[in-house]
Amino acid sequence: MRNGDSRPLHKPTTPLPSLDLLTPPPSEVEPVDTFALEQMARLVEARLADFRIKADVVNYSPGPVITRFELNLAPGVKAARISNLSRDLARSLSTVAVRVVEVIPGKPYVGLELPNKKRQTVYLREVLDNAKFRDNPSPLTVVLGKDIAGEPVLPIWRKCRTCWLRGLPVPVNLSV
Repeated sequence: MRNGDSRPLHKPTTPLPSLDLLTPPPSEVEPVDTFALEQMARLVEARLADFRIKADVVNYSPGPVITRFELNLAPGVKAARISNLSRDLARSLSTVAVRVVEVIPGKPYVGLELPNKKRQTVYLREVLDNAKFRDNPSPLTVVLGKDIAGEPVLPIWRKCRTCWLRGLPVPVNLSV
């Protein structure tokens, strides 16, 4: 839309450059070390117990950069207690940071996200060469990377209230 014009944008008809121009991801995918994840789950439980928080790791979801551990808290334990201890917990787990997800949608657990010891490289080609991106009807489709499940992250611009544009002499805030 331009200057108050309310006509909808149409998807461009010009073909995109070939994905062959981008570096392909390696054909061998490094397997997930389930033994190391189980050890880390037990260590998380032990460190939480050191802070007098009773919790069981019921599941974990390894992603390209972080692993989310799902914690089943004992009755009476508030998620805010874990949030307040995030820095101390990171130190005791010998990691850079810990992110506490107090509500995991659709689950009764608290999430604890820890950075992976070895990060996976997310290749632009593998994210662009995905049906979620190719089949998106929006003419403004962009990819931001991968989520914890390894799925491409595409912002839904219709749901964004404002957008900041950089590169101009003064940052511009657009209402969408």
